[in-house]
Amino acid sequence: MIKCPRCGYDNPDNALYCAICGYPLTTQQPTPQSPYH
Repeated sequence: MIKCPRCGYDNPDNALYCAICGYPLTTQQPTPQSPYH
């Protein structure tokens, strides 16, 4: 279960968005790109 940080609803593990409020539940953060020099 993935708990929505916005509304607290327990979503299924494969949910991409909260079923109640639509908040994105992606656990994978984008990798920050190194700054250009």
